[in-house]
Amino acid sequence: QFNLGEFDQLTGTVSGGGNPAGTGIVLYQDNVAMYSGIADASGSFSIPDVIPGDYLGVAGLNLLYCDVVQFTVTEDNQTRDFVLDEYPGQLNFSYAGFPSEMFSFVPNNTFAFGIKITETEAARMAGHVLAGVCFKTPTSSTDATISAGVWRNNELTQLIPINGFAADEWVSVSLEQYIVVDSTDDLIIGYEITSSDGNLLWMDNGPNVTGKGAWLRTQVWSPFNAAYNKNACIEALFIEQEHATVSGQVILDDGNSAENALVLTNDWFTARTEVNGDYTIDLMPGTYQLTASKPGYIETPPQVVTVIAGEILNGIDIQLELVPTSTDDKDSSPVYADRITAYPNPFNPETTVSYSLSSAGSVELTVYNLKGQEVKRLFSGNADKGTFSVQWSGVDNNGKAVSSGVYFCTMKTSKGSTSCKLLLLK
Repeated sequence: QFNLGEFDQLTGTVSGGGNPAGTGIVLYQDNVAMYSGIADASGSFSIPDVIPGDYLGVAGLNLLYCDVVQFTVTEDNQTRDFVLDEYPGQLNFSYAGFPSEMFSFVPNNTFAFGIKITETEAARMAGHVLAGVCFKTPTSSTDATISAGVWRNNELTQLIPINGFAADEWVSVSLEQYIVVDSTDDLIIGYEITSSDGNLLWMDNGPNVTGKGAWLRTQVWSPFNAAYNKNACIEALFIEQEHATVSGQVILDDGNSAENALVLTNDWFTARTEVNGDYTIDLMPGTYQLTASKPGYIETPPQVVTVIAGEILNGIDIQLELVPTSTDDKDSSPVYADRITAYPNPFNPETTVSYSLSSAGSVELTVYNLKGQEVKRLFSGNADKGTFSVQWSGVDNNGKAVSSGVYFCTMKTSKGSTSCKLLLLK
């Protein structure tokens, strides 16, 4: 018979890192957070009812300090201290380019958005510390509630409410429970939002990084429909000790300021420029291609840099060229952009889908679910230039009523595809 003995609480102190108040402590077994606590103003903490066993303990604070220790809890050993070390390198990981488009939908509904780190990325980041989430706010705190979060292997690990944010600002949120990445991890990093103005997520111009760049959750996580070929402007924040730092300036060939330009690497690390175009980016040791992005400018050939741990590499400038403007005479005839809308939306039991064509040709109009599976083919054939409409009554190709939820109506022509979101409420 196994005797659990007396296991009232795990106690200890956190030191280092200046003021240890608010340090988050989490105890993991097999990559699952079993117990957690918060250090008080003196650095002391207590975590109740910790049963005997082997644990990975992680303490973290302010996207800068961390301690990772393996230890065993026994009847005779129910104390564990943490000493915070500085992790001065911050690796911003994102699949997105420059924020270019707002993803908006029905107000006052709750959604979650994220980017996915699959086993491919996790294998490279194994042993590194995931410490935070960064994103561009789609609206202000007067119009929305937002909580940053991490979902690990399909399980929510934490939601951290954010207060006092303005619209269209980049916010960085320190996790309450830092995560040491395992090579088998499947992570979604993002936020949950309820918005009264319907603005939900900043996205880039694409192309989407398939299966990674943009995920949506209403009840379950699903990648964005393939026709919505963009990435979520969300970043995973890793902190690092064995890093290198590269700095320089993004220079625009027309002499304008390169403030808030985006600096990118081929391995998804990113940074933003300051007022005068200066940038600093922290990287893992390796070889990278550095490019920059800013609306209205063309990327030039990348700068190739190789860095080792502890290296500081300055003066790596990146040039951007102004996009040339056309002086061709404009066609004075009416313009029909290829676009698609639906009204009413949300709807029950039916909605009218209107679509406009800039030229005659073949058209496919199809409703898809969040998994990208075809639900209903609304139209397939040839159409003239102009605006047309068709109704969808919330049934699939077999005439069976579909469930409430989010759908995408996609129009495909010889020029490409465009989509609109539909919300069926019953």
